[in-house]
Order: sequence, then C-alpha cells, then structure tokens
Amino acid sequence: ELGVQEIIFWQSLRSIVRTAAGDLKKRTERLSKIAESAARQSGQNYISRISLFSDLDQAIAQTKSIATTGDGFLCCCFTPGAKLIRDLPRTDHCHILIGPESDFDPTELQLALSSGFEPVSLGPLRLRAETASVASVAIVQGLWGS
Repeated sequence: ELGVQEIIFWQSLRSIVRTAAGDLKKRTERLSKIAESAARQSGQNYISRISLFSDLDQAIAQTKSIATTGDGFLCCCFTPGAKLIRDLPRTDHCHILIGPESDFDPTELQLALSSGFEPVSLGPLRLRAETASVASVAIVQGLWGS
C-alpha cells in the first residue's frame, strides 16, 4: 500500500515461524495475492513483487540483482552507533533490510554489512518486524519524497 516495488521475505536464523522449503512457493503465491489486493485497495498502478527465501544470503542476492547504481542499502538493526534512518542522505532508490524483533544473528549482520548494507536505527524502541517494515518505508518516503 506504500508503493514498495518488491518485498523480499527471508527466514532469519532467529525466526520463530519456519516455512518448509517445499512450502515457499505456496506461501509466496498467498502473499502475492495479498499484495495484489492491497495495491487495488490503495489505488496503486502496480503490484509489489513478492519473494520468499530460506536464508539471508539468497535475499541479498535477489536485492542486488534488482539494484541500480547509487541505490541506498539500509540495515535496520540495534548496532551501537548506527545512524538514525531519518538522518541519512537521500538516494533515488532504497533497499531496506529488516531482521527479527530480537535483531540479527551476528553472522547475518556481518553478511549484510559486508554486502554493502549500512547499519541504521529507527529509534530507541524495539519494534515488531512488521511494524519496523512499515515505519522504515514511511520514514524514507516522508523524508525523501520517494
């Protein structure tokens, strides 16, 4: 409903709900129908593409495959010293990585950072993953006009 081009779900090492590899396609189809309905309801002229991967490495590879030069890569995490997302310079396109409520596993965070994602903070509160996703997009759109 907020005009996101693609939503990539992935299973964190700390994810509580697990989707079996054989069920990824079925779940992707269900989420795609929800995205189509949301696009119609909100008057969007396109439907967000939905992808679901079993790990972060695959999700990052998909993200990088759709990226263009100059895109921003943001990793919302609880890393000390992470800049507030609202204070970052504007980019034309932005890719936002959200982890589970308990934050990223250290190996996943290292993978994200070594793949070019910048650690950012949404503020002092710990948000549910669903809330953090919506909040991060709303902040970026509100501040950057994306």
